[in-house]
Amino acid sequence: MTERGPHSTGKDQPTGDGGQVRLVWQDGPFRLECVGRMDALRLRVFEAGELQAQESVSSAEAAYQRGREICARIIRNREREYGRDSA
Repeated sequence: MTERGPHSTGKDQPTGDGGQVRLVWQDGPFRLECVGRMDALRLRVFEAGELQAQESVSSAEAAYQRGREICARIIRNREREYGRDSA
Protein backbone atom coordinates (compact mmCIF):
# COMPACT_ATOMS: atom_id res chain seq x y z
CA MET A 1 0.00 0.00 0.00
CA THR A 2 1.87 3.05 -1.21
CA GLU A 3 -0.83 5.73 -1.13
CA ARG A 4 -3.15 6.58 1.70
CA GLY A 5 -6.12 8.91 1.87
CA PRO A 6 -6.10 12.06 3.97
CA HIS A 7 -7.76 10.34 6.94
CA SER A 8 -5.59 7.24 6.87
CA THR A 9 -2.83 6.51 9.32
CA GLY A 10 -1.46 3.16 8.23
CA LYS A 11 0.75 1.18 10.55
CA ASP A 12 2.80 -1.86 9.69
CA GLN A 13 2.98 -3.85 12.87
CA PRO A 14 5.20 -6.93 13.02
CA THR A 15 3.48 -9.77 14.81
CA GLY A 16 6.59 -11.80 15.55
CA ASP A 17 5.58 -14.59 13.15
CA GLY A 18 7.55 -13.70 9.98
CA GLY A 19 4.67 -14.47 7.60
CA GLN A 20 1.99 -12.50 9.43
CA VAL A 21 0.75 -9.09 8.28
CA ARG A 22 -1.19 -6.55 10.33
CA LEU A 23 -2.11 -3.15 8.91
CA VAL A 24 -4.33 -0.71 10.79
CA TRP A 25 -5.73 2.61 9.54
CA GLN A 26 -8.53 5.11 10.16
CA ASP A 27 -11.15 6.23 7.64
CA GLY A 28 -13.33 8.84 9.33
CA PRO A 29 -15.07 7.18 12.30
CA PHE A 30 -13.97 3.71 11.19
CA ARG A 31 -10.90 1.71 12.17
CA LEU A 32 -9.85 -0.83 9.57
CA GLU A 33 -7.53 -3.80 9.99
CA CYS A 34 -5.96 -6.10 7.44
CA VAL A 35 -4.68 -9.16 9.28
CA GLY A 36 -3.30 -12.56 8.30
CA ARG A 37 -0.79 -14.14 5.99
CA MET A 38 -0.24 -12.90 2.46
CA ASP A 39 -2.22 -15.88 1.11
CA ALA A 40 -5.11 -15.45 3.60
CA LEU A 41 -5.81 -11.84 4.54
CA ARG A 42 -8.93 -10.68 6.41
CA LEU A 43 -10.30 -7.15 6.32
CA ARG A 44 -12.16 -6.03 9.44
CA VAL A 45 -14.07 -2.75 9.78
CA PHE A 46 -14.79 -1.40 13.27
CA GLU A 47 -16.77 1.60 14.46
CA ALA A 48 -16.69 2.62 18.13
CA GLY A 49 -14.97 -0.69 18.89
CA GLU A 50 -17.74 -2.79 17.32
CA LEU A 51 -17.15 -5.01 14.31
CA GLN A 52 -19.25 -3.74 11.39
CA ALA A 53 -17.94 -5.96 8.57
CA GLN A 54 -15.26 -8.49 7.72
CA GLU A 55 -14.26 -10.40 4.62
CA SER A 56 -11.34 -12.09 2.92
CA VAL A 57 -9.18 -10.00 0.60
CA SER A 58 -6.40 -10.86 -1.83
CA SER A 59 -3.90 -8.14 -0.86
CA ALA A 60 -3.31 -5.12 1.36
CA GLU A 61 -4.18 -2.87 -1.59
CA ALA A 62 -7.46 -4.72 -2.09
CA ALA A 63 -8.18 -4.37 1.66
CA TYR A 64 -7.65 -0.62 1.48
CA GLN A 65 -9.97 -0.22 -1.54
CA ARG A 66 -12.62 -2.61 -0.23
CA GLY A 67 -12.48 -0.97 3.20
CA ARG A 68 -13.23 2.43 1.69
CA GLU A 69 -16.17 0.92 -0.22
CA ILE A 70 -17.58 -0.71 2.92
CA CYS A 71 -17.26 2.51 4.96
CA ALA A 72 -19.01 4.52 2.24
CA ARG A 73 -21.81 1.93 2.04
CA ILE A 74 -22.36 1.98 5.82
CA ILE A 75 -22.59 5.79 5.77
CA ARG A 76 -24.99 5.79 2.78
CA ASN A 77 -27.23 3.21 4.45
CA ARG A 78 -27.37 5.28 7.64
CA GLU A 79 -28.19 8.43 5.69
CA ARG A 80 -31.06 6.63 3.97
CA GLU A 81 -32.39 5.31 7.26
CA TYR A 82 -32.11 8.73 8.87
CA GLY A 83 -33.88 10.34 5.92
CA ARG A 84 -36.75 7.85 6.21
CA ASP A 85 -37.11 8.39 9.96
CA SER A 86 -37.31 12.16 9.63
CA ALA A 87 -39.88 12.15 6.79
